[in-house]
Amino acid sequence: MIWRSSSPEQTRNWGRYLAKFLQAGDILLLLGDLGAGKTELVRGLAAGLGLDPGTVSSPSFALIHEYGGQVPLVHVDLYRLETLDPEFLAALEDYWAQPVITVLEWAERLGANRPPAYLELTFTWEGERERVLHLRGSGPGAGISAKVGNQTSAPGLISARLRQITVKGCYGNSKKNKSQAGSDRGSG
Repeated sequence: MIWRSSSPEQTRNWGRYLAKFLQAGDILLLLGDLGAGKTELVRGLAAGLGLDPGTVSSPSFALIHEYGGQVPLVHVDLYRLETLDPEFLAALEDYWAQPVITVLEWAERLGANRPPAYLELTFTWEGERERVLHLRGSGPGAGISAKVGNQTSAPGLISARLRQITVKGCYGNSKKNKSQAGSDRGSG
């Protein structure tokens, strides 16, 4: 699935929208260049989860920021880490097992140490201002990926949650189902 954004506000709106489909235990891996909009998406996720997006900042120096809420949001930034030591990986695995939503920026640094199931969002540039966000679920098991399935290799497993995201992302509001009517948090 592909989303497009031409501004930080639009990227935050995608995050707000995506938050409606997330549940405790979901893991999001964000990949992309510096300045591509990863932290803006996390701000939108925070807003969509009922948290103050103004408190969200890139945890480049702290590595991990935790934001409390009905479903806590854990924001990890791997930018400053050349390698991941076993103790840090164990800490990440502890988060992955908790009833929180975990978002990892610079997830390409995980290499083969990815969680068993996740939603991957890859940010790429198209032109000077437009960002393209590629969404892909991966892996069996807990979290959103178990419900999403692998879009490329197992299209029959794509859940209703991903279909709802796709319907709005590709076609606008015209094809909303009854459960979505009136519940949009972001304008997308």
